[in-house]
Amino acid sequence: MGRGRVELKRIENKINRQVTFAKRRNGLLKKAYELSVLCDAEVALIIFSNRGKLYEFCSTTNMLKMLERYHNCTYGSMEIDKSTINAEQNSYKEYMKLKAKYESLLQYQRQVS
Repeated sequence: MGRGRVELKRIENKINRQVTFAKRRNGLLKKAYELSVLCDAEVALIIFSNRGKLYEFCSTTNMLKMLERYHNCTYGSMEIDKSTINAEQNSYKEYMKLKAKYESLLQYQRQVS
């Protein structure tokens, strides 16, 4: 028989909150490990307790490489977007220069004709 739904709100009792944190943290670390083994996925998990203590799991040998990979995937696309915007702005400026030159040549042609 399954358990009922747990109401998601802060646990007021400090001891119960700490016990729940420890149990759920261990369960989350176990699930991360199982996901990495069963699905051959690269998994990184970082948990900070309310006291500031760090708990981490990394399926690869180097957490820094995983964090760099995460950074490149999320923030690397932002850099590409910035370069695209800059290229569009440069293209627009070039277009405006060519348009002005074209109009001045048309005006010169009218004067000569």
